[in-house]
Amino acid sequence: MKRFQLVILCAFAILGGCMNLYTRCPWTNPKIEDVYQCSREAVAFAMIGSFPQMMSDAPDRGWRWENCLTIPFIGLPCAVDAVCEGVIDTVCLPVDWPLSASRKEAK
Repeated sequence: MKRFQLVILCAFAILGGCMNLYTRCPWTNPKIEDVYQCSREAVAFAMIGSFPQMMSDAPDRGWRWENCLTIPFIGLPCAVDAVCEGVIDTVCLPVDWPLSASRKEAK
């Protein structure tokens, strides 16, 4: 059981912060334009992963039986990643704050 917990912990440590890594790489198109930008995007990704009916135009957006599968297998790992994104964004806040302010002024 302890090995399984260690494997899960290592997987989340490796996969956590992917949105920040992608946004902060110099050879990708997205740029930091606001503080906690990656955290907000990760939370939105977790919500859509948990409740895919949010993207539907149908009037009934309530609970569906599919959510019994999407929440634990898609939404929960994405929510853990959103927490990791929040930690990384907090560490990078001293850099992001002036950077985002200068990019807003440039627009």
